[in-house]
Order: sequence, then C-alpha cells, then structure tokens
Amino acid sequence: MKRTEAMNEEKNSATTGAHSENSGAKSERQVIREKVINRLLSEKGYSLEDLELGSAVKVELDGTSYVSPVDIIIKIGEKRVLMIKCAPGSVVTRENQLLAAARLFGEYQIPLACQTNGEEIEVLDVLKGKVILEGWEKFPARRELERMAQSLRYEPLPEKHRIRETRILRLYDELT
Repeated sequence: MKRTEAMNEEKNSATTGAHSENSGAKSERQVIREKVINRLLSEKGYSLEDLELGSAVKVELDGTSYVSPVDIIIKIGEKRVLMIKCAPGSVVTRENQLLAAARLFGEYQIPLACQTNGEEIEVLDVLKGKVILEGWEKFPARRELERMAQSLRYEPLPEKHRIRETRILRLYDELT
C-alpha cells in the first residue's frame, strides 16, 4: 500500500472509528456516523480528542458474552459524558436500547445518551430515562456540554438492575 493511501486510510479510521475493510460500499450506519462526526467537529466545536470512537458495551448473560457496538462517546476531560448511537430509521424506537447501553457501559452510567439517524437526534437523561433535548439545533456545543457535565451525576448502575438492562440491550441488538 502506498504511503498516501495508508495516510488517507488512517485519517478515515480516526474520523469514522472504523477500520478499513476493502469491502467497497459503506453501510448506512457508517454513513450516518461519519455525518454525525463531521457535524460535531464542524458545527458543535468538538475535537477528535473529545470523541471516543468505535467502542462497545461488553456484557455477559446466561454464561454467554455479548458485545454491543457504540458509535461515539463524547468525553469532557476524562469523563464519558454523552453516548451516541447511529442507526437508520426512527430515533424513538431505539430509546430503550440506547438507555441500556449507556447504563451498562462502564463503572458508571454515562449520564447523557443520544440516538440519531443523521437528521433527527434526541438527547436523553440516562438516570431519569427521559428525553431532554430534540433536534440538532438544541444539541449541546462543546462549551455547553462542558458546563452541563459539572452538574451531571456519574453513578454506577445498581447491581439489581444489571441483568434487566443486559436483557434489554441484548434483545434490541438481536432485533436490529
């Protein structure tokens, strides 16, 4: 592979969170993810350093390990503040899957989560399970999210809820 091709491939991986697969056409989800990343960088003031790309929720259910992809996580400093999942179709129908992923991701629940199809977007308060913002015009710019992050709660998921959230995530992943 030529040096310029390798550099372009590396830049693509950094922007999309995807590794090169010489398979040709991009999936609809990849196209949406690229569109969202470009919007975050060009319109909302985020930098690539603020974005954790290509992560996954890793869970175990009934002795079997599962991995559920997460498209983008926005970090402020070292804190994961907002999770974004990209998929075609209605954003409302995937709210439960999104909330389960944000609740299960790490040692604390990521306090804000978004579902987007590239055009529509909604932001949910993960602890309350409620939509708090709708539309790209209301999606927080970096400085606004930085202010919001100071008052958010970073709480672990109570163990008694872990199995229920894992079942929800697994069910939705199988359906989509």
